Amino acid sequence: RDSSVPSAYIKRGCRSFRVDDTPSILDVMTKLVDLTGPQPKALIKKFQDRVVCDIIEYNMIHPKNVIDDSRKAAAIVSEVLRELAEATKPYAALAFLEELAERRIREAGGIPISKGYHPDWAAEPFPATVCMSVNNEACHGIPGDRTLRPGDIITYDLGVRYNEGCGDAAFTVGVGALDNRKERLLRYAERALTEAVKIVRAGIPVSAIGRVTEKVALVNGFTVIRDFGGHAIGAAMHEEPHIPHYYDADDDHVYLEEGQMICIEPMLTPGKGKIAIRDD
Repeated sequence: RDSSVPSAYIKRGCRSFRVDDTPSILDVMTKLVDLTGPQPKALIKKFQDRVVCDIIEYNMIHPKNVIDDSRKAAAIVSEVLRELAEATKPYAALAFLEELAERRIREAGGIPISKGYHPDWAAEPFPATVCMSVNNEACHGIPGDRTLRPGDIITYDLGVRYNEGCGDAAFTVGVGALDNRKERLLRYAERALTEAVKIVRAGIPVSAIGRVTEKVALVNGFTVIRDFGGHAIGAAMHEEPHIPHYYDADDDHVYLEEGQMICIEPMLTPGKGKIAIRDD
């Protein structure tokens, strides 16, 4: 809460922004300037009893030390994901893989970000170092006491802090031999990622990333899961802007800038892309 702007609320990392009792767009923009700097980039979404705005660009431009530390964090993530892939075998216990990942992260001087992560909307903190999602679980699965079976696929989603920077990545791997449907799913999810990475540079709109990943999915018979997406990263694990993996015209005017870091995390499914959130 900003006491200089009555009834105005903002939270970094959240796209929602509300100003109560504001009679005009001009007043809204004036308050946005007060809160976000001289060039707020926002959309006025609707007018009812209140003015509701959506900050579509809250870019974090990072200094060299944060970028350097984020590279180190990302290198730890990459190495730990490689070890997890090698350890992914039939009947492997997820608890063992969880312990392996946390041990390797700490040996490398990193800190697991996900363990203890507690966003405002969650009833309790996330209990694990690695999100492990098996088969039809889209993301953010809890390892628990499960074991892998032949023909499963598992997604490891891992975040690491190293000093002032963060790294985050996800990787899906098969357990033994996979059927053709699952092999194609993994192949084209990876292709969606690599094709998107090819176009990334300062100055492109965020919508271009979603256009590429969605095209790869649709052309090959898959659907992009829209409820989750990528994000900027750096001093914190989740920063703005949000990176949809489908085309969103609202992001035509949100541009990547030099000094930003982003996570592109396309999630594909052979189904309709609808998800359900479990109680945990």
